[in-house]
Amino acid sequence: MKRLLPPMLILAGLAPQASPAGPESGSVVPLVTIPRQGVAMGTSWSLSIRGSGRSATLAASEQIVRELELGEQRLSNWLPNSELSRWNRVQPGRHLPCDQTLIGELRRAEHWRKVTGGAFSHLAEPLVRAWDLRGQGRIPTATAISEALAACDPMGLSWQGGQPLRHKATKVASGAFGKGAAMDAAFANLGAKDSPSVALNLGGQLLVHGFTETIDIAHPQHREQTVATWTIDSGSLATSGNSERGLLIDGRRYSHILDARTGQPAEDFGSVTVWCDKAIDADCLSTALFVLGPDEGLRLAATLPTVRVLFIENTSVGLLLRASPNCKPQLQSTLPIQWFEESPKDQTSPSKPARTSK
Repeated sequence: MKRLLPPMLILAGLAPQASPAGPESGSVVPLVTIPRQGVAMGTSWSLSIRGSGRSATLAASEQIVRELELGEQRLSNWLPNSELSRWNRVQPGRHLPCDQTLIGELRRAEHWRKVTGGAFSHLAEPLVRAWDLRGQGRIPTATAISEALAACDPMGLSWQGGQPLRHKATKVASGAFGKGAAMDAAFANLGAKDSPSVALNLGGQLLVHGFTETIDIAHPQHREQTVATWTIDSGSLATSGNSERGLLIDGRRYSHILDARTGQPAEDFGSVTVWCDKAIDADCLSTALFVLGPDEGLRLAATLPTVRVLFIENTSVGLLLRASPNCKPQLQSTLPIQWFEESPKDQTSPSKPARTSK
């Protein structure tokens, strides 16, 4: 449901890293940094990988690139022969066995659909098609929205024998979780003591391992203007906003991020940036929190202690920055930041539909 081009998160620099000692005679194995870039999941990616020795580092980069390719073949709605696209075409009620990686990714997406009360939904493919988000965009009729919403019913997907089974016109859209899922798969074999340091940017979402990164967070409307910087040494940052992918239909601008509870575009208040340990979680939650908006989004984030959130709101008097308190060590801005403090009246779940564009 979202796709940001070019990246909303701008790599500001890599922290220096000492050369490791070699296994014998106190020798020093030179560190090698290899940059790579390409296209996957309907967007661009860039990779910086740093390790000991060119051959080993290049091999590690090849493995990451291969996993991205496999992620696209598994998850992309843009490829008609991806595993997910084939599953979406199966006659309702019939099984098309999925591999365990895709099953795990669908299970995680289902987890976040439940946690967010449907503000994030991986079952929104009928709405994506109704609004023609992969094309020029169109305003669907009330009947088309009603039919799409019926197809987005979570009861349209069940699990039998550990395999997903679709019913009616239910189809999965990977746009709000596929990038993160592919990134996590690409990093799945990292973590060993001698594994290389990696920074991967896929369509504006960043995942790092072994690097300390300072990332520029852009103004929601003026991409050349930095509003804040966020320093991370692990995990993933994902941003949702409309600065690049808003829909322009008949001279009117609409958000390209859809609320699967209402069938309408979510209100374009600005942007939200989310940090999570896993990229799929950051991907799902950046969509969900954008749909919920700053008030409900911050209340939900307060119930997820490992999640860090920054909302940037356009107001009549300028930008308003609101963030979860656990961001304080990493987040810097020349603008004042309001740190969200939960009160008893804030302890509510995201049950009502978010405001929508008029």
